[in-house]
Amino acid sequence: MIFQALPEDQLLGLCIDREARGEWEAGRIAVGSVVLNRVAWGKAHPRWGRLYGDSVPSVILAPKQFSWTIANRLDPNYIGAMEIALDFTAALRNPEFGPWLKECYGLAKGLLAGTIQPNTTALYYHEKSIRPAWARKKRPLIEIGRHVFYA
Repeated sequence: MIFQALPEDQLLGLCIDREARGEWEAGRIAVGSVVLNRVAWGKAHPRWGRLYGDSVPSVILAPKQFSWTIANRLDPNYIGAMEIALDFTAALRNPEFGPWLKECYGLAKGLLAGTIQPNTTALYYHEKSIRPAWARKKRPLIEIGRHVFYA
């Protein structure tokens, strides 16, 4: 998969871009925070980490964890992500979506460097417009923008 070739800061930036499109900064930081929380959780709990990852790439690319990574030739979100991954530098310069991607990439770099602090301890989230079965078994922590975040 082409996403595996991206450095972790670009992959995290792309994940924030795809998952939190249109969100305020707090919502974008929360999505990035969930990824980093999962990395830490996977390292602390090896059994969980083998399933859902213990690094930024393995967490983001774990099967069926983030909708934008599920290969579907008809899904514009997936197609857009593929185009960005093919040439991330060119995507940053794209006048249509480059400024937004650049902001998401900056948040990713800040989260990874520790200059931006995570704003949730959540391991899971979903858009408010959907009600996944797994959410009934989780404790909601906070709502930020269009997303509900869970412990």
